[in-house]
Amino acid sequence: MISASWLDNLLILYRSAAYLLYNDYQALPRVGQRESFAQSSLHAKLAESRAAVLI
Repeated sequence: MISASWLDNLLILYRSAAYLLYNDYQALPRVGQRESFAQSSLHAKLAESRAAVLI
């Protein structure tokens, strides 16, 4: 039989995964914006790399 503490840990894992996925969904830009989420994250990564080169 599965122990209660193992089941509690599994429940916490599922809950935290659902919370993170929900936050990622909330962070997505709404339909109708000019650039896609992939493009905006790519632009953010490019800006980070430029800042790292300048430092």
